[in-house]
Amino acid sequence: MAGTVPPVRSRLHRLVFGLVVTAAVAACTTTVSRRELAEEYYNLGNAFYDLGRYDESFRYYSRAIELDPDLPAVSFNLARLHIDRGEYDAAALVLEGLRAADPENILIRESDAYLDYVRGEFESAYAGYRSVADEYPGRTSAAYNLARVARKLGREGDVIDYLERAATVEPEDMDILWELANAYWVAEQNEDALAISETFRELAAGQVTDLVRLAESYFERDYHLLAVEIFDEAAGAGELGYRARLHRAFSSLIASDDFTGGLELLAEATSQEPSEEDEVDLEAELEWLLARLPADDVTSVEELLAQREEATPEALPSGL
Repeated sequence: MAGTVPPVRSRLHRLVFGLVVTAAVAACTTTVSRRELAEEYYNLGNAFYDLGRYDESFRYYSRAIELDPDLPAVSFNLARLHIDRGEYDAAALVLEGLRAADPENILIRESDAYLDYVRGEFESAYAGYRSVADEYPGRTSAAYNLARVARKLGREGDVIDYLERAATVEPEDMDILWELANAYWVAEQNEDALAISETFRELAAGQVTDLVRLAESYFERDYHLLAVEIFDEAAGAGELGYRARLHRAFSSLIASDDFTGGLELLAEATSQEPSEEDEVDLEAELEWLLARLPADDVTSVEELLAQREEATPEALPSGL
């Protein structure tokens, strides 16, 4: 709707107004404390952070600390901002100071683990997140991040217990369910993976991106009938990207009884060039498909591709 201000921007406007008023009052009276001013700058830093305007956020966080160095929330957010800016040594220094003041603080410990993660120190990150997850079984963020690090280390199967606990605490958290399903797949607990994936599907109803994500997961694991179902559901909810249209056609040709329908989907999928955001090696993809089809079906697909190449030679690779 034209003229509507997004909620975050509205919040920013309110905070800017609050800061200006507070600063003006501070110039005229002593009733406003440095702590209150620091909190205003802190709130403004948060607002700019939400908008992705990290330079402004950094400036206001820094000003808040100048006004009140004992405001822990500012230092914590400043550390995370240093990490987002790639200033890892600066982040480590801030976290070191926070840790000295409060060594058992769970947010600081998780931030230490996150800093290790972005630095590529995956063993340290794994140990940090696992320590938090062991001590605080209900801490779902630690379990989720532990799973992400475990994937980097090839240890997905080792974190199933943590993810199962997290899913019990937050049974509708789609990120946790996704990680749990992935861990089950890696551990070859396929029935469990299918059950969790079905829950994910129910929660993803009407959400094209999440449905395509799930369909692609099934496609990669050769569950093509399920992939077709979910690609179709996603197509009913919105427009599919190039790769999703292509894989929808592939799964239909491989597993569906409606081979003609699959050919129509393939014709539609290959009629356009992929976008820059959705790069696809079409020749390799088509070779993958042809290797999985019976000889008679291969002939039909090749005839279709030849017809499409004649009609739009730039859309298909030569030789197919």
